[in-house]
Amino acid sequence: MRVLVTGASGRVGRGVLEGLLAENAPVRALSRQPEKAGLPREAEVVRGDLGEPAGLAKAFDGVRAVFLYAQGGKLPELMDEMKRAGVEYVVFLSTIDATNTHGYAQHNRRRHLEIEEAIAAAGFKYTFLRPGAFATNALRFWRQSIVDSGVVRIPFPESQQSPIDERDISAVAVRALLSRKLDREAIVLTGPESLTQRQQIQSLSEVLARPISVTTISEDEARQQLQKNLSPSYVELLIAQWREEVGVLSPVTPNVERVLGRPATNYRTWVRRNADSFNAA
Repeated sequence: MRVLVTGASGRVGRGVLEGLLAENAPVRALSRQPEKAGLPREAEVVRGDLGEPAGLAKAFDGVRAVFLYAQGGKLPELMDEMKRAGVEYVVFLSTIDATNTHGYAQHNRRRHLEIEEAIAAAGFKYTFLRPGAFATNALRFWRQSIVDSGVVRIPFPESQQSPIDERDISAVAVRALLSRKLDREAIVLTGPESLTQRQQIQSLSEVLARPISVTTISEDEARQQLQKNLSPSYVELLIAQWREEVGVLSPVTPNVERVLGRPATNYRTWVRRNADSFNAA
């Protein structure tokens, strides 16, 4: 069964691609810029863009299962193209916000549920993966400040998440694609423990063996900081979510262990594996 991996240059997609290759599964990767993607040479890589489904006939040719990382767009056309090619099974990287009824999460909730519903309505067999906060957010939001000054400036140090290792998400996706034992499940995936942002930064400091301090900033300061790289709507979601998470234990699910037969990777282990990424070079 040939599998197409979309979003293959991202951390989760790359992990899915590598996991499938390790299982000797026939796999193809989709990339908008194959020459820059740096994907494993063992993988067949084809050029394409999910936002332009009409040009994906070659990518879907002979494919029976798809790991889908999509952001919306031309959903009816995308579903039609997959059906036309004979795709049977879709593992979609969704979000825990699909279960979030708070007002601040509704935009993110709707756009992911729209994709989930389109997949189900098109008649595909499916598994929806709904991960919570990624451990890699430390790289996304804190790395540069740690490198530059050893200080992390955040508005809500006591907000809590249960950060999940991206490799755990990839491993669950591979299991879903190859075993088909997770058909028609929508699985919420989390790390094994609820941690405040302050505790996460303390783990970084201890593992990296250098002081990292926390400075509490205002919401307006956080907006200015985050809007350099993120859309205003996403910035507002983050700030509202962090505010809501202060003093509230983050949900922890057993699903990584249920699927993989081992505990979810803890945050400190993730930090140790990624320690070099927090160096200046």
